[in-house]
Amino acid sequence: MLKKLKISTKIGAVVVALTMLSVIVISFFSYRYNQKAVEQKNITALSSSSSSHALVVDQQLSSIELSIKVIQQADVVKNQSTGDTSADNGGGADLMAMFGGEEAPAESNPLTDYLSSQKEVFNLQEVYLVADNKTIVAASDGSTGNFSDPDGYTVDKGKSGIYFSTITKQGEQYIGYASGPVTTQAGVAQVIVVKFSLNHVINLLADYSQLGKTGELLLIRKSADNKSYAIINPSRIDKKAPIKVIKEESLLQELNKLETENKTWQKASNPFNGSPTMAIAKPLQHTGWVLVGQMSFEEATATDGSLNKVFWYAGVCLTLLALL
Repeated sequence: MLKKLKISTKIGAVVVALTMLSVIVISFFSYRYNQKAVEQKNITALSSSSSSHALVVDQQLSSIELSIKVIQQADVVKNQSTGDTSADNGGGADLMAMFGGEEAPAESNPLTDYLSSQKEVFNLQEVYLVADNKTIVAASDGSTGNFSDPDGYTVDKGKSGIYFSTITKQGEQYIGYASGPVTTQAGVAQVIVVKFSLNHVINLLADYSQLGKTGELLLIRKSADNKSYAIINPSRIDKKAPIKVIKEESLLQELNKLETENKTWQKASNPFNGSPTMAIAKPLQHTGWVLVGQMSFEEATATDGSLNKVFWYAGVCLTLLALL
């Protein structure tokens, strides 16, 4: 049958076969090269984005920590009066009323005024000065009574050093507390508690412009009892999701190892979102906080089919051009 074919037809068939073979070989090596290049690009993007956003989170936490240290050194806090002058002020008011005079305006509290000023300076929600028995000594909003401890550890752990509480979601606000010790000149031990919002950080973490179609950043915080972690910000696929608590033993071990060894963490799969992902974690300077950048494993390694389509189209075009 082949003998009956014209020589020109045979030459044409050989040219087509050689062309297709060349396209296949070139495409194979080009595909492998580009696959590795895309994978490295995605890993670099995850690492770079995780590092830059970890720095932003650390800066906000450091600013909150600084606010406590500034208040600790304030004279108005250290030299605060422990006497109760309410009876004297009240008596003066009654005396003025008895003689028909106008009631004297209430004197401002220097301690309350100072806490209010620091609230504005450091962009905090509220600032409290709490006694050892959790009674509010002074507050930026003028509140009194017992302080409602958000996680049961804020006041107690604040007696010995700077402590960041569990983050909670209140409506659209991500609220946390930080605390630290202070001792007055009279030797009275108290705790400074500041209430802050993490919404600025949460909004920055929602910028996925450098993270492809499935990439995202997750801010993770260890619990005070060291038995769990919480993913604070919502995932990319569920922006209204509540704060998720992680109790998977395998993941806890990985995060604990990361925190103690202070190394970049990469995993081909993890249970953050229930599907295989490429993850790079960055421990923050503040102990107990980790920022994880993750992307679908298929997209990260260019095995999701997008690269295949490009090379199939390119191969078909090259073959058609060779036949013209």
